[in-house]
Amino acid sequence: MKKIFISYSWKNNKLVNEIEKMDSYFSLSGIKLFRDTRHIEYMDNTEDFMDKIESSDYVIVFLSKEYFYSLNCMYEFMKIWHEIESESRIMLIKENNFDFNNFIVQEAILEF
Repeated sequence: MKKIFISYSWKNNKLVNEIEKMDSYFSLSGIKLFRDTRHIEYMDNTEDFMDKIESSDYVIVFLSKEYFYSLNCMYEFMKIWHEIESESRIMLIKENNFDFNNFIVQEAILEF
């Protein structure tokens, strides 16, 4: 079964919620989706969940301004970037409000 890890900001979860509604279709197709709200319980170790990044076949990252202002998201993004050996396993999806050329976004990335 192929594993897909989904990285996103909780402030921009509408699209991820829609994808998750199709979970039974993915399962029938041999795909398992990993999403924090579904795979982490209260008081669970988030680092254990983050270990699923490395063992995932693919990672989908939903880029938004809110994503880059979240320390948790930035930690996740850096872990993805360093642990996924092939860029072909990472899919970046730019949300409408995300402008990478925005100086404030670039500054947030550099500060992290």
